[in-house]
Amino acid sequence: MLRKIDVKKINKHMTDMKFEGEPTEEASDQDTKYRELIKAAADFDALYRVIREIGVIRGSAKEYPAEKVIDDIERVRKDEIDEGFITRTYGLREKVEELLGVRSETV
Repeated sequence: MLRKIDVKKINKHMTDMKFEGEPTEEASDQDTKYRELIKAAADFDALYRVIREIGVIRGSAKEYPAEKVIDDIERVRKDEIDEGFITRTYGLREKVEELLGVRSETV
């Protein structure tokens, strides 16, 4: 004997559930804060302070410790690696590209 399934009830239950790894409202607020802090950084020293404050930057595939991110940015600045190695999380890659552009215009 088949049971009648209440799809609306199941969908409501699924919508109400929080899945592991799903951003919460609090996490979204923090993401917005970090994005704004990175955007406001006027130079690499300010950017490095923000990155250290964040601690670990969670990209789409992995987590990046602050010092690793800073080391990679330094390597980009020395033309040892391409800026494509910098995560896009919080607009970080775009900020590095912006600061590199400012640096090359003032040199």
